[in-house]
Amino acid sequence: MINTHKLAQLFLQQSSADAWEEYRLTLAGLRPVVWDFIVLTAANEEQAQFYRRHLSERQEKGYLPRNSRCLVLADPAGQRVGSGGATLNVLEEVRSRCGSLAGLRLLVIHSGGDSKRIPQYSACGKLFSPVLRQLPDGRNSTLFDELLIAMSGVAARCQPGMLVLSGDVLLLFNPLQLDLQLDDAVAVSCQKDAATGQHHGVFLDDGHGGVKAFLHKIPLPQLHRLGAVDEWGNVDIDTGAIFLSRAVLEALLSLISRQGQTDPARRAAVINSEVRLSFYGDFLYPLAKDSSAAQFQQEKAEGSLNAALQACRQELWAVLRPFRLRLLRLSPAEFVHFGTTPELLSLASGGVDDYEFLHWQRQVGCFGLTSPGGSAYNTLALGKCQLPPDCYLEDCIVAENCTLPANSLFANLNLPDRKYPGGIVMHGLQLRSGKCCVRIYGLNDDSKTLKSYLGCQLGQFAAPESLWETALFPECPDWETGIQAALQIYQTVQEKKKTLSQDCPYSLTAELQLEQLFPGRRLHSLASSLAECDYQALWENQAKLRQYILKARLREIIQQGQGLEKILPCLPPDVPADFLSAWPEELLGGWTSGGRMRLLYCLSRAPLPPERQKAFAAQAFDCIRREICQACLPPPPPALQFATTEETVELPLRVNWGGGWTDTPPYCCEQGGVVLNAAIKLQGQYPIRVTARRLPQLQIELASADAGHYGTFTDLAALQDCGNPFDPFALHKAALLSLGIIPRQGGPALKELLRQMGGGLSLSTQVMNVPRGSGLGTSSILAAGSLLAVGRLFGLRHTSAEISNLTLCLEQIMSTGGGWQDQLGGLLPGIKLIRTTPGWQPEYAVQTLRLSANTRRNLQERFVLISTGQRRLARNLLREIVGKYLTNDRNTLETLRDIRTLPEKMGAALQRGNLDYFAHLLSQQWELNQRLDPGCSNTCIEFILNACQDLLEGQFIAGAGGGGFLQVILKKGVSRKNLATRLRKYFPENVAVWESQFTDQGDISPE
Repeated sequence: MINTHKLAQLFLQQSSADAWEEYRLTLAGLRPVVWDFIVLTAANEEQAQFYRRHLSERQEKGYLPRNSRCLVLADPAGQRVGSGGATLNVLEEVRSRCGSLAGLRLLVIHSGGDSKRIPQYSACGKLFSPVLRQLPDGRNSTLFDELLIAMSGVAARCQPGMLVLSGDVLLLFNPLQLDLQLDDAVAVSCQKDAATGQHHGVFLDDGHGGVKAFLHKIPLPQLHRLGAVDEWGNVDIDTGAIFLSRAVLEALLSLISRQGQTDPARRAAVINSEVRLSFYGDFLYPLAKDSSAAQFQQEKAEGSLNAALQACRQELWAVLRPFRLRLLRLSPAEFVHFGTTPELLSLASGGVDDYEFLHWQRQVGCFGLTSPGGSAYNTLALGKCQLPPDCYLEDCIVAENCTLPANSLFANLNLPDRKYPGGIVMHGLQLRSGKCCVRIYGLNDDSKTLKSYLGCQLGQFAAPESLWETALFPECPDWETGIQAALQIYQTVQEKKKTLSQDCPYSLTAELQLEQLFPGRRLHSLASSLAECDYQALWENQAKLRQYILKARLREIIQQGQGLEKILPCLPPDVPADFLSAWPEELLGGWTSGGRMRLLYCLSRAPLPPERQKAFAAQAFDCIRREICQACLPPPPPALQFATTEETVELPLRVNWGGGWTDTPPYCCEQGGVVLNAAIKLQGQYPIRVTARRLPQLQIELASADAGHYGTFTDLAALQDCGNPFDPFALHKAALLSLGIIPRQGGPALKELLRQMGGGLSLSTQVMNVPRGSGLGTSSILAAGSLLAVGRLFGLRHTSAEISNLTLCLEQIMSTGGGWQDQLGGLLPGIKLIRTTPGWQPEYAVQTLRLSANTRRNLQERFVLISTGQRRLARNLLREIVGKYLTNDRNTLETLRDIRTLPEKMGAALQRGNLDYFAHLLSQQWELNQRLDPGCSNTCIEFILNACQDLLEGQFIAGAGGGGFLQVILKKGVSRKNLATRLRKYFPENVAVWESQFTDQGDISPE
């Protein structure tokens, strides 16, 4: 048997996808026929401004059709003129803007009611009430968005005229089902079971494609008697969608016009709160076939049935009777009514499952909730809060230990830790006075009457005669006090349930003794609290809550180690500069140092202007700098005095074999690092030389002898400025700052400072016979040597670990960054395996490898350095790799994990004397480095390696790559001379073998 229900779902699912595509093309301006005007009606100017903010936000983000004009029109002069009066107001406004209605297609959504049957939507309007699904572009959906999307393809299928929609009905259909080319009016219907139809408007088919009669909320037996129910038990339900041709519109405009122009007197007689015309009652009734003028005068009015209304109805009958109301039945189609609070709760619970095929879901735009049976929209839970069955939350913040009941609804509230009763609606409004009003009523209470309240059946009370007008809810200074007051009201009602069921000569307010319960506080009704609603605050609170939820989700995603593709959608579209400094810690909690730097770096990858991106990236690296310096910089030593007159330090360079990049903060600080490297001489000498001397003059002299730079300083501020990596003395200055020789900020005049120390200072560095950008750790080892020499000059005896950590600080102060393996590779002799555990102050475990004499001799013979004749500045590369680590780039994380495994294997291979396996692992490291940074190799490097491939057992780059030195292991039986000859054959003389020797002698204690 064919499953027609499933087929209908598949049809509507595809129709929804088609509608989205049509909407997307309309936004892009790729559809020739669109709605010329999209008009929303509002109850008053405050609500209209609220709607305009919604439209303005969507307009700014490109969510409204670019070729449509959007208007929001409030009932004029503060009157309630009814949906019919609002329709005439729309027609008049459009005619005044365009001169006539000729050729125009209008989409009008009536959304100006008080929403008395769902009071929580009285302020925001049902039109912008939530729909529990996320749109394909990631937005939380609302009824307005769904209507706009669904109707995007309809404009091209109708002649000029006006399509009117009800702002509390969602119609699910396919636009291809519509043909609105008639000269009359068209009622769009879909079929529903008669039990549902008795609560709505129903069209009676005349058998010839027209409407015989319009039946409004007719009891089920009468629907059967009138022939409105078909053989399958269905009726043609009024969806609220009505199309009026231009001819009908001109007829309506004649009611307020004279000679094609608005006549103020005629307009005032028709559009007012006394007449209060109904679009669906007064405009449609004359169009039905079996209508009569006499019965029209007796039809129920939107306001009161009075002489002014009857006079208008007489004119309406005259101008509209020549037209007919055609019936257009959509099938398959669905009619979703946002009518009453029970309907809303049913829709938010079981209805979500019914429309799962349209991607409805129980939680939309929420955080921290689990929902086995409840639902929520734009809600933040501060703990892991469980939603019980049939509990629905909108725009709420829920405290950590809040106990929510089943069968309840909460909206616009900050819910503190409480146990709440079931069967209630609790809704908060912020008032223009700055105070709060929390409205509480029962799920099944009808605010238009006063028959029940909070589960209690009521007797007859004195006026007011409706819950809508009864003053029950006190103004309160904050949400928590308001919620406490609402619970007190609930408790009072339960205690007086028996008394309240009896007739009483007093008002319900008096019987509950609310003025005594809340002395000195003004009591509000649903109506008066709505009248004093602060719409600006309502908008801002909802927007702020959306930001809180995004931030909470962002924090969780970063803490979970998710990648940038998950993080960026959680960032606001225009990240403010104070995004982190304005973080609501009291609500969402603070950030760890690792989380903070990740957040800042991710902000730098958001679609922002380049200067803003750079600023966030700089803040991220400032976080790393602060953590390193706070952990590793000791307090400045007191009363420094020269201990000697001159100190010279000579150091080797290092070759990095395994584990590179795992020594770089913040990776090594969070995961720990492990490297294998060796100290080497070049051309038989230590290439690094640093000399620190005491001077008789009260000045500081700095020299970079190999570069030919010399400077004399008498100003302290100039020495404290070392953030420019192109400053030839940046390293020298940073060394003095790191050791506390000069203060990091402020301080006395330089001469006074030097006088206290006992003289001036000269610091001279020299790198001998090493090309710049060699990849052999030159700059870090030079920094370590500077720290050693100056420290010794003042009698400071540092261990290798202390010098390494000071070098980390020095490079952070210079803003170049860097890891710890370079300085330790030069400070400590021999071949060593160095490990650190996680922590911002690295603690080193150094294992010097003890190789057999034969292994050592073979390694020395087969290990060769090749100069590539190129140089590369690695500063941007370091930031790039660190940035990828901070954004949890999968390739980077996996590659670093693989790199971390190699040093131990390399060390074991060397200790076993297996140089071929060591060479194989060295090549693996080379492959991993290329995976981490494809730019570490280039065409010239690949050519050198390919030209010598038959001579090599293994190869790797020195340092970050992209130039500098290559390090290779020769095949057995291949000599350095063989390699040198091959290089001379293909390359200029700057690509050559360099003599290097491993060194076992050091200049520092290894503790």
